[in-house]
Amino acid sequence: MNLFHRFNTQLDRFHSARSKLKKHLKTKKTVSECRYSGSMRGVFFKSIFLNSISTLLLILFLHSCSPLTNNFNNNDKTVDTSLRVEVTPLWERYLESANGGWTNNDSGRFAWDDTYALDGLSRLYRLTHDSYYLDLANQRITAIYGNTDRERGIQDVYQGNRSEDVWSSTRYTEGNYHASIAHVGFLVFSMGQIVEDMMNQGGTYATEAQSILKKLQDSFLSIEGTWVEDVTGGYFEEPYLKLKNNNPPLNLLALCAMGAMQLYNLTEDSKYLEYVRKSATFVKSHFYYMQDGTVIWPYDSPLTTIEKGYIERIDDVSHGVIVCWFAALCFEKRIVFTRGDVDALSKTFVQHIYISENSFNRFIYPGVPNNSLTTEVSLIFLNLGSSDVTNILIRHYLARNVVYDENSFLNHFGSRLIQDYSLYKKYSAGR
Repeated sequence: MNLFHRFNTQLDRFHSARSKLKKHLKTKKTVSECRYSGSMRGVFFKSIFLNSISTLLLILFLHSCSPLTNNFNNNDKTVDTSLRVEVTPLWERYLESANGGWTNNDSGRFAWDDTYALDGLSRLYRLTHDSYYLDLANQRITAIYGNTDRERGIQDVYQGNRSEDVWSSTRYTEGNYHASIAHVGFLVFSMGQIVEDMMNQGGTYATEAQSILKKLQDSFLSIEGTWVEDVTGGYFEEPYLKLKNNNPPLNLLALCAMGAMQLYNLTEDSKYLEYVRKSATFVKSHFYYMQDGTVIWPYDSPLTTIEKGYIERIDDVSHGVIVCWFAALCFEKRIVFTRGDVDALSKTFVQHIYISENSFNRFIYPGVPNNSLTTEVSLIFLNLGSSDVTNILIRHYLARNVVYDENSFLNHFGSRLIQDYSLYKKYSAGR
């Protein structure tokens, strides 16, 4: 739910509750009509009581709007199993596309498939309170932690030949095993959401969640040594890119910070919050605001403006959506990014990315020389909370045609099937 909508809803409830309480306790006598000290004393104490109740209601209202409280609504624990009939065939097709379920991250599929699937399962659980989705998620988490570098005896040549509870890939590093810090951050974020849900579910789920949380912290610890302070904030620096003298992509920095954010949600350890704040400050420093109310940013640091009125190395949509996701999460927590930032990102999608229901620009600004069109776009943009973006993407979801290529390991069904379905169900509700 949009933060300000939630604020106004809670405020309305507060005033309603206060009004009903006053009406219930209202006396027909006024102070001047009270003839005896006992009656006067009753009016006096009733006034104190009313003020105390008002204060209590206000405290509860403010707590419900606190930016750092869990967004999961525990008030309604009604279990809805109705979506299983739709989710189960999608999940079966996802596993089919992953050869029965990914067993390693050699090609980056833990990081670029299971992460999205886990995010979708978490959202479905929060919509339904159905532990079925936690069970599916825990199966993948078990497989992921059963195939870490430590379990497989893999040494990361770009991290001092260490063998840790992370997930190396050979896809990006000339055949050498290396655990990208973006992969670690994204996996910690997505598995951390399931851990949060398991804690809320309680019972044996909560016990299992504590065990997984310890593993997540250990995994994240492996990348904390890459942290770099900057005059505009800070960021996690990818060792392989540093070795190659390549600039850090903003989506990589965002994914690491998202992992830190989820660990803060789970532990309230302030060090994780500082990682998020400084990373958000660094990422936002690369935003270039256009006269039309939109915002653009580069794929990687630094921000370099050119005479044509835009910037160099403009981000593409598939990577840029991660930056938008991170900004939306930060805004939800009131960390660095503002309503104005999120509105500008929404306008970028509507004015620069969207063309029609099944046609989108590949870059966040169509003026780039190498721009082209695509029929696919991530529903993660829905997290911006814009009604215009929602209208576009719901229509896109209903009109699109998702094709399974049995000869490819790049179907991206974790995103296109599981995550997109969960986002559709969340944002189409009540339409």
